[in-house]
Amino acid sequence: LAGGADPKALAAALVKVLRAPLPAPEELASPDEYLRRPVREPREPRGEEGIWFRMNVGRDGRADPRWVLPFLCRRGGVQRNEIGRIRILGRETQFEVASAAAGRFAAAARRPDADDPHIRVEPLPGGATPAQAPRPPYRDRGERSGPRRGAART
Repeated sequence: LAGGADPKALAAALVKVLRAPLPAPEELASPDEYLRRPVREPREPRGEEGIWFRMNVGRDGRADPRWVLPFLCRRGGVQRNEIGRIRILGRETQFEVASAAAGRFAAAARRPDADDPHIRVEPLPGGATPAQAPRPPYRDRGERSGPRRGAART
């Protein structure tokens, strides 16, 4: 069958037959092109202090920064760059809104939300900056009797 044929021509014909059902090759992008992060414009420096607000959901209510920021933007009708620091405490979340957007945010956030009607958003009472969460008091246990944990027994 292949007695008088050129071996290279035979191999080329075999490759052609085997590649026929395969899709056409396509150009692939270099990994550098799609792994490179887009260049972001530098953020504007935050000159003035914002107005602090709070909402009645905290760490105990499974508050998470991944949904808090989008929730605040949707509920208050603001952009993410108008939200400043976010502090998630045990039973509440405190957050800062830029002074220029605070009035608009307060008016929009006062209205109940159909998706989350149980979440209340209100200005933080007591001024513009939140108080640090109080630390639990140190419990002095005094001198312990008996060996310490992990101590060698004699």
